[in-house]
Amino acid sequence: MCVFIFLSACQFGDRQIASSNTNQAVATNANPTNQQDRFSGRYLLAISDADMVASAYVDGKLKRSPNAKDTLSVISLPSNGQNPTVAQLNVSNSVASWPNVIAVSPDGNIAYIAETRGSAPQGVQQVKNVFTDLPAGAKVTAVNLSNPQKPTIANSLQLGRNPHNISINSEGNLLAIATDEPGKGVELVEVNGSQFGRRFTFSVKKNQGKQPGRVSDIEWHPSGRYLAVTLDDREIVFQQVIRDAATGNMTLKPWREAVKTINFPGAGKFTADGRFYVVPSLQWWTKTNELDYNNPPTGQLTVIRLATNNTEFNEVVSTATVGISPEGFDISPDDSLIVAANARRSHLPWEDSRLTRESSISLVRMDKNTGRLTTVGEYKFEGIMPQGVAFDAEGKSIAVTLFDTFNPKVRQGKVEFWRVIPGENPSLEKMGTPVKVVRGSHDLALVR
Repeated sequence: MCVFIFLSACQFGDRQIASSNTNQAVATNANPTNQQDRFSGRYLLAISDADMVASAYVDGKLKRSPNAKDTLSVISLPSNGQNPTVAQLNVSNSVASWPNVIAVSPDGNIAYIAETRGSAPQGVQQVKNVFTDLPAGAKVTAVNLSNPQKPTIANSLQLGRNPHNISINSEGNLLAIATDEPGKGVELVEVNGSQFGRRFTFSVKKNQGKQPGRVSDIEWHPSGRYLAVTLDDREIVFQQVIRDAATGNMTLKPWREAVKTINFPGAGKFTADGRFYVVPSLQWWTKTNELDYNNPPTGQLTVIRLATNNTEFNEVVSTATVGISPEGFDISPDDSLIVAANARRSHLPWEDSRLTRESSISLVRMDKNTGRLTTVGEYKFEGIMPQGVAFDAEGKSIAVTLFDTFNPKVRQGKVEFWRVIPGENPSLEKMGTPVKVVRGSHDLALVR
């Protein structure tokens, strides 16, 4: 989403977080590591929802730790070969959304975080439904990252009900935010660093319909001229963003037909050149049109070619099978590879016979000219509900969040790292020791 010119590299070894001060950098310790274990970039942002365990999706039992709070972890990636420090800051957020709750300004100095849902009242340890019974979220928080070892909250904006997905345009002056506010599912907000400006709200109608749909995801096109909007977890519509040169006021205009062939689309991403839109198909709608995220079939990645002035339709050009419940993914900087994080059934209560202790990631090749996908392989590993995925700045490594572990004595989130083995048949290989973060990590953003 954002391009930065100062690259650095870090190496991964044995790390122990040495402090719980959430406003200061946290020193780490390391043993010597393999020189190939490199992850390039300035820093990684990992967001953790400390208000619930993954199995609360099923039984509503939050199992909150009394001292844990929602946290943004800033993982530094220094150029001197030392291991990164981890600075932490309490920022309200929720996993009850797709892994698309962080947007970063083009200069890397400001992160914008959508709250989605608030925390349950003190003492409450169970709700009927985490998607409806947790307090509504209402804000976007701007975090100052100019000193990544001492992040601070710079500002916040109160807006519509449950802001749950967020994207920033390539110029860095306009946020697109999906909310559950009736008739105002899309908010466009002018920004200048941490300062929020004018707001424009829109409803987006279903294809050929008169009723607005619930906006479940939103993403800027690299040109800043279009938005991809997912409605009702069923169809994807593209909207042209038109700005009046005199007043600066904005309108949205549908761009060609909606794409309605994807079974439960998740959060999508455009390729760097903007020709294709990649979206996971989670296959959560059953044949009887009921929602089932506890026992779905294998998921897919779908590539949509965006209509231009010379083409008539937005059309699906390729699909590829990946793992079960591929909620998060990332595209390599050169648009040649995709890695999807598959939660499988790792979120289920531990006593549930359907539980899978192994999650997985899938590696997929993409033809940059045609959008054709080819699944290379699936890599299984123990851990609960991976969602956030980020390639490093060079496309040679990836980072993946783990919401939690299966160790009952150490309930903790992690960021794990894998190297990309290039070649005609590329593969993935796990690197070093994970970086430990607050339990509930569910989204990542790389500042390059």
